[in-house]
Amino acid sequence: MSKGMRVLIGYDGSTYADAAIEDLRRAGLPEKAQALVVSVGEDPIVPPFAGDGVDKTFISDRTIAIANHAGAHISETLASAKEHSEAAARLLESYFPQWHVHPLVLGGSPAIELIQKAREWAAHLVVVGSQGRTAMGRLLFGSVSLEVASDAFCSVRIGRAPEQKAHDPCRIIVGLDGLAGSEHAIKQVLKRRWPEGTELRMIGIENGTSLIKTAEMMSASSEPIELTDAPGLKVFAEVKRGDPASILLGEAREWEADCIFVDAQGFGSSNNGSSASNVSTRLATKAGCSVEIVR
Repeated sequence: MSKGMRVLIGYDGSTYADAAIEDLRRAGLPEKAQALVVSVGEDPIVPPFAGDGVDKTFISDRTIAIANHAGAHISETLASAKEHSEAAARLLESYFPQWHVHPLVLGGSPAIELIQKAREWAAHLVVVGSQGRTAMGRLLFGSVSLEVASDAFCSVRIGRAPEQKAHDPCRIIVGLDGLAGSEHAIKQVLKRRWPEGTELRMIGIENGTSLIKTAEMMSASSEPIELTDAPGLKVFAEVKRGDPASILLGEAREWEADCIFVDAQGFGSSNNGSSASNVSTRLATKAGCSVEIVR
């Protein structure tokens, strides 16, 4: 990875957001990078008469009180977001001392703000947690992570807490459909800096329309494959047939994988109505490990 890599982290102060930051220690990221930790204070709808200098002659005291309360809530929300962003930035700096980390607070709709900022900042990777802070937050942030994963122009990592220690070798799965996007996903994985002994499983899946090339060309075998551009990696390749999401979820669970990588355009429409977005969504919502959707 280039030392100029830009990583944008969406952070809401939840344990799930903390897990996403912890997971970055096992994401193979470079020693030097730029990171933007973004906390979004979601704005309530504030009536136009809530500001000062507005004639409130014909507005009831109760309505004014509601508007004032909304204005105070915005201030509290932004202040809380600022605390979250700064705390997460300090944690990230402790994990990656050579990174240039900056906290940022935005107001608005979380998914929209994260996607827009990622585009403006030309991020290479957006990182989000799988859920939010409270019962409502889990519902909200869950939808935020899926919206970001679906609509962001760059790669998106939905981070979950790793079960192994940060210095242990990683276990990575890449889902392949034999198309160009699959090869792109592999190339992204091979650019990363993985701990010695990290295992990579390339799983080619035939689902009725996809053309399996990569795994077959590498003579799928239970023995590790030597790749000259993947020093330190133990690489395995295999081909399976069936529903892509179900296979990848099952293999990740059985193998206790750290992350599933899949191309955003991989596993296109098939006879059973499966689509690339459906596969990505199912992986993002149901996987017990992190999921990185590559673009």
